[in-house]
Amino acid sequence: FSFWTDNINSCGADSQCREAKRIDTSAAFFLSIEFQQTGFLVERSYQAAFNRFPAFREFMRDTQAVGQGVVVGQGDWQAQLDANKTQFADQFVARADFLAVYGGLSNDQYVDALNANTGNSLNASERNALVGGLNNSTETR
Repeated sequence: FSFWTDNINSCGADSQCREAKRIDTSAAFFLSIEFQQTGFLVERSYQAAFNRFPAFREFMRDTQAVGQGVVVGQGDWQAQLDANKTQFADQFVARADFLAVYGGLSNDQYVDALNANTGNSLNASERNALVGGLNNSTETR
């Protein structure tokens, strides 16, 4: 976080410089691994599950959880990120609001509901493979 704020603060009191740095920093952050693998994952999860964007508190809580202990380029950051993403997904589908919507659905209904929320992004073969995987326990919810 300090990397991003330091970039903006490097302008001191120069308001034009700060505005330009805000725009540049915002664009760079959006394209960064940190955002693409954390915040964007969280946003897509809520969109797929609930057909809505996460509320600010949900977004911040979940993005921080996915990014916990991850500093790109330091140590085994990729393994940490993968572990965090798996933990987030496991916890996300175990939440009461998720279970209230999807808990009683058949595997067909479950896949179809998520697919509908993502704009029917799956083709028939992909959809059938997911349903088959859930039915055969090679995939999990």
